[in-house]
Amino acid sequence: MVDRPQDFSDSTTVADGLTANELKKLKKQQKKQEKKQEQKKIASKKDEYTNPAMQFDADALLKTDKPLDDAAKFIQHLHMLGSKHVMAYNIGFEVYLRKNKPLLMLKCLKKAAMLDDNDPFLHVCRIKFLKIREKSNYTGVVGTLVEELSSQLFSVEDPFILNDDFKNRNINSLRHRLAVAESNLILDPTSESITKNWIFKSLEDDKLTGRTLKTVGNLYDGIHYGRYGKWSKEEIETFVRQCRSMFPQAQIFGGGSSTVITPLENEQNYVPNE
Repeated sequence: MVDRPQDFSDSTTVADGLTANELKKLKKQQKKQEKKQEQKKIASKKDEYTNPAMQFDADALLKTDKPLDDAAKFIQHLHMLGSKHVMAYNIGFEVYLRKNKPLLMLKCLKKAAMLDDNDPFLHVCRIKFLKIREKSNYTGVVGTLVEELSSQLFSVEDPFILNDDFKNRNINSLRHRLAVAESNLILDPTSESITKNWIFKSLEDDKLTGRTLKTVGNLYDGIHYGRYGKWSKEEIETFVRQCRSMFPQAQIFGGGSSTVITPLENEQNYVPNE
């Protein structure tokens, strides 16, 4: 909601990579979904409690005027419960990154590393922290603690070397390769062309581990959200064709008997790899 508010607009449509026939099917499917939602609303009104205290607008609960503040509250309670999922701390890092809370970012990095030090998402978070630390001028007690904690958490504090080391250690894993690709663009936005080629070659390499529909679906989402640079319509079409050859029955890439699912619709089915 903070990075891409347009994704939460009712008028948003993502049709990149779809043929005319697939787009036609998509629109037809969307109309069916809208009709079903309307029928559900009508049915739910009939089943509403007569007690006013028990009545609420479900749609209103999905909206917030302060997404970062509400996200921070959610993350705080999640961490207080002692979550054992590394993703809880990776997402916490992303929230505190946007709120510019360096000490809380480091706390999340430490907790995540205790659960899975080689997690791909954690690697991207580390690169982001080192990158933002270069640009920020933390002073006083905060600055002192940032330097002290960074030296404890990072064996290598040069983000370029850290990314190369991570790449070499995990060269046979698609998930880790994608984390390196995303990190490449964070460190050097001009490496877009090289990074795209590496992604395509990685998809072609059937010897890599982690070549699952979930991983490739998350990659598809990430492309649309801009985590892997700017992709032209032709590049996305090529990507979709390649993924369809890998997963012929995957609806997200136009396979099977149903319509193609766009990344925005698909986000409820695909979550970042844990």
